[in-house]
Amino acid sequence: MIQALTYDALRLLSNTHMNGVHSDAEIEAAVADTPPVNWVTQSGGVVAMSPLTVHASSKSASGLPRRVVHIEYDSPIRLATDLELAVC
Repeated sequence: MIQALTYDALRLLSNTHMNGVHSDAEIEAAVADTPPVNWVTQSGGVVAMSPLTVHASSKSASGLPRRVVHIEYDSPIRLATDLELAVC
């Protein structure tokens, strides 16, 4: 646990992605009933997860800068017969 806090871990609630989009009340209930899991990666590490997973991270405790890139993929949208828009 100390290591996780030292490295500014991402906290998530397991299996919360399984039931689609949650209301605020459902998220509050999940937070109250589900112990968080800390995901720790080394500098430059990558965490891949569903955007529907209830997750959070605290302000950096180490004082080091932290960069986060969110990339979400979806099915392409057909704009014309020979033209698709890649949604990401």
